[in-house]
Amino acid sequence: MLEAVVNERDLGESERQPSNNNNNEEEVVIPDLQDMKKESLIIHDDTSYLDSPRAWICCLGCFLVYFALVGVTFAFGVFQRYYLAEGLADNSALSMIGTVQSAMIQIVGYFTGILAERIGYRPTMLIGLFLFVSSLVLSSFATTVWELVLTYGIIGGIGGSFLDLPSVSAVSSWFNVRLGLALGLGTAGSGLGGVIWSIVVAKLIYAFGTAWAFRILALTTGLILLIAIACVKEAPIAASQKGSKLPSSKILNWRFGMLSVAGFIMNFAFLVPYFYIPEFSSTLNMTETEGAFMLSLFNVGSTIGRVSGGLLADSRLGPLNSFTIAVFGSSLSTFILWPLSRTREIFTAFVLISGLCSGGLISLFFNVGTSVFGADNIAQLMGLLFTPWFIGEFASAPIFGAIIDYTGPSNKYESYLPAIYYVGTIYVVSLVFTVALRLIVNHAEGLFPITVLDDTVKTVELEKTNTQMVKAKVNKKETAASRKGKDPAVSEEDDDDEDDDHEEETKSPPRKLRGASSKESKRDEE
Repeated sequence: MLEAVVNERDLGESERQPSNNNNNEEEVVIPDLQDMKKESLIIHDDTSYLDSPRAWICCLGCFLVYFALVGVTFAFGVFQRYYLAEGLADNSALSMIGTVQSAMIQIVGYFTGILAERIGYRPTMLIGLFLFVSSLVLSSFATTVWELVLTYGIIGGIGGSFLDLPSVSAVSSWFNVRLGLALGLGTAGSGLGGVIWSIVVAKLIYAFGTAWAFRILALTTGLILLIAIACVKEAPIAASQKGSKLPSSKILNWRFGMLSVAGFIMNFAFLVPYFYIPEFSSTLNMTETEGAFMLSLFNVGSTIGRVSGGLLADSRLGPLNSFTIAVFGSSLSTFILWPLSRTREIFTAFVLISGLCSGGLISLFFNVGTSVFGADNIAQLMGLLFTPWFIGEFASAPIFGAIIDYTGPSNKYESYLPAIYYVGTIYVVSLVFTVALRLIVNHAEGLFPITVLDDTVKTVELEKTNTQMVKAKVNKKETAASRKGKDPAVSEEDDDDEDDDHEEETKSPPRKLRGASSKESKRDEE
């Protein structure tokens, strides 16, 4: 595929045709591209909204969603330790509750993406708010594991998907230069939320019991999510794509396959520390409060990792290299530091470093998806990438718990070693596919062709078909020159010279399409 930039001023009167749509848009035919084969031509004319103050308000909304939604999910390990102490069920059964919720978020991910781009982000999130708050209230009346799986797991997971994906997809469409930082700050809400909610939940359970702890969480998170929904809004590019379908060319390629498999495998390990750090702390004779504090410390590292990972992604290192480093760091910390955690000091070091590395995995994954495939139809694309994750998220913690139950008592350090090595192996396999994606990107012109997306947002996707014309839709913004009806035609040679001059003046990497404004034609003639 070929990338190009089209500005409205580059299109003369003869290239404009009236449109029959009701969106104040014009149909534009670009005759100079008749020798090129087409699939789609997407033009984003007005990009003043990018990295604007309104964009940062949307980022705040994403932060609040992750703070209230994902933060509470990450704090479920505190509930799990309480239920285990009360003898409600064993590790494998209890871990099913939290993982079912995480799995449901992914299972309905693609449907959520379609719904969000059809009815809008806010309506979708309002449905999610109702479901998520209802799940917490219903969980307060649950007395068995299957009731918690139904309420907290299934209902809460569906509601969480309707909140999660639209909020982070909105951020992806609002930013260009600071996309990595914005995604890092937005998703950092989960780390900070995990820190605060882990401590709050422990104190609520101690003071009021689990039932009222759930009810208080429902009230507080509901209010926070209402504010978040008010902040989140589709960017113009997302609003213009309501009802559009995800192009098959974006998913039927090696890039999508490698990224999907890397994320799929990673999720067999990603959630384990969130559920088992409080329980592992008991092997070091820590109290329940100290175990909750260690989970909070892990979330502190996760928060720092999300923001620092975003900064790295915005640097020359890029999103994909930053993501590869995060996966490698997670593998290393799990294989080396966690097995050596026989003392509180080493365990604390593992918690911080592991949190730092794993924190950037999700935000960087979004960044990689946006940078490789573009912001168009991002909600559907990321929903499709996330859907297979439900298998790993559903099975990860139960497998870990089953290994512990098989090898010995859960309060013995030795019982955790086989399960720890299992998690480390999963990260290594995910790293292999991540490196494979890196190699595919490096071979852009070789066996594995890829689309090289420009860092600017005024990009146009030109894909091959057998037609002789390319039609494009642009916003109806008539310039003074076009109203005068000047001849837009220029010779091919003059147009090439003009392109060179334009590139020297702007120092912008994208290539311009042929066809110049009448003012630029007169300048070349002089």
